[in-house]
Amino acid sequence: MFTAENCLHRMYEAPYRMLDPGASKTIYPRTQFSVCPVVTGGAEARTLEQPSKAGLIHTVVLDTDGGDLTLTVTGGYNADGATSLTFGDAGDYVTFISIKVGTSYYWRVLGHEGVNVAAEDISVDQLTLASIAVTAAAAEHGAGAIGTGAAPTTHRYTINGTIITEIKVDLQGLTSKNTANDVIGLAAGGAAYIGRNVVATNGVIYKMELICLETPTGGDNDVNVVANASGTLEYDGAGGTAYGVDGGDAVAGQVVEDLVQGLTANHYFYLTAGTGDTAAAYTAGQFIVRMYGHALLA
Repeated sequence: MFTAENCLHRMYEAPYRMLDPGASKTIYPRTQFSVCPVVTGGAEARTLEQPSKAGLIHTVVLDTDGGDLTLTVTGGYNADGATSLTFGDAGDYVTFISIKVGTSYYWRVLGHEGVNVAAEDISVDQLTLASIAVTAAAAEHGAGAIGTGAAPTTHRYTINGTIITEIKVDLQGLTSKNTANDVIGLAAGGAAYIGRNVVATNGVIYKMELICLETPTGGDNDVNVVANASGTLEYDGAGGTAYGVDGGDAVAGQVVEDLVQGLTANHYFYLTAGTGDTAAAYTAGQFIVRMYGHALLA
């Protein structure tokens, strides 16, 4: 007898496993929480029937891998209407739940492993969570700041009113000059600034950090951050001594916090050789320049 007291046990005893219909056939889920273990003898295909009601949960798993399984989900498995899934190894699975959209029913993915499920992407200009606002990365550097490694990236976010700007720089392929305070940049030329002090976006900067992620090798390991009115300084240009950070010899994991003097609005930020004892191209070296600013009261 099926009673309220024993219903969970009866559900546990129910046959969740359903038979694999075979190559090029259709899987018809007819019981809740059903599992279809598929056995392939080569590259094979199956089709999952479009659901006819909401709330069904069904799993397809590649039980025995004799070749890749291509599963076509009738009606699609995401909002974009993607239909094709590939199972490459034994144990690859997808668990679906059926939902109602308008007047029709569709499968959506609850969980998966080892299967090329297409995720829905989100692209935002600004994401606000509690007191944290994050803005999308933007290109704020000159062509002469791009070596053979990754191009500089700038990220900016706000925490409790403090505007934090982070510039990540890869020195690989850039060159230092053996002249103190000369600009580090691409030897072939190009403006080598890594950012600009725009008060409207950075706020009034009151603190700056130079964080070494990877020890510089090849070029001068004494790296500074300076600000200069010119936005056209190239490799070997005179960066000046308006330091944001007077860094010293850098090693991975080192953080130097500084602000030797107030920074002028709209000046450009450059990396410069501190001691000027090495004229060579960098083979390694990565930094984060982190700036803390605050907007003026309205």
